[in-house]
Amino acid sequence: TIKCDFHDDQNEYPYQGWVNDYLNSLTDKSFYNYSIKSMERLAEKMQDTNATGGSVLFLHYKNHQGEFISTVILHEEKRHGLEEISGEMFEATVLGVDDIYMGFYLNIEKWRNKDQTNHNYLSFVRGTKVLREYFFTFVGITDKIGSEQSSKLFRKTIKDFFKEKQYTANEIKDLNSKIYEYCHAQNKKKENIFTEHISCLINPENPNEYMQFLVKNDCLLSCEFRGDSAVLKKFKTFKYRGKDGLNIEFNRELLGDRIIYDSKGNNLLITNLSQDLVDLINE
Repeated sequence: TIKCDFHDDQNEYPYQGWVNDYLNSLTDKSFYNYSIKSMERLAEKMQDTNATGGSVLFLHYKNHQGEFISTVILHEEKRHGLEEISGEMFEATVLGVDDIYMGFYLNIEKWRNKDQTNHNYLSFVRGTKVLREYFFTFVGITDKIGSEQSSKLFRKTIKDFFKEKQYTANEIKDLNSKIYEYCHAQNKKKENIFTEHISCLINPENPNEYMQFLVKNDCLLSCEFRGDSAVLKKFKTFKYRGKDGLNIEFNRELLGDRIIYDSKGNNLLITNLSQDLVDLINE
């Protein structure tokens, strides 16, 4: 998922003006006009590209996370079925609603309060294809936040959540392992990471607790995002059991910070030792 904002130049990028016109009236006719103008602009931006197109769906909906305006592109699929009476097989063309080709959603409340929140209110979903530049131009955006930034934000929210809930070191270790296993599996399948699933992993008895934490703290993290492998590795615990009796275990995020590896000298330096460890060494 890529999160961003509208461009300031509404003459060059008129889409946000059409959304605003619709939201100010909220009639069937205004939604129809918004859809037609948006469709014409999208078709215009797709010209002179090798885009294969698809069926475009314009939405205005509400869920537990807020109120949204969304545009998604779906591909048509061939499916087979059986006639109820004759039992004969037939072929039908349907919309592939299970696999979004590409799309975006606009958080209406964050957009209307952008001067107070300074939060990104547009989220683009990659779906089954890499997002194309014509799609960004169709909407008219500025900054883009990709998988690396989303993964770093995700990592931070998890650490903050564990700290607030006062999880023990062993609990954090076990949960980090579960989170990494899920994220790693999603990346291997080239699928998004879902924060709702993470919330269930953390506390099955209260599966909405982490999601409520995100809402309470007005976190920018999207409900789903593509994971960055390098960032997500920091959830792993580094373990080494040597035959010479040297055993080492630490969180990977400490590597390069408090734990420094000198490749030239083949040395591992541990800095900022806790007093407990110092006392243990001096016994």
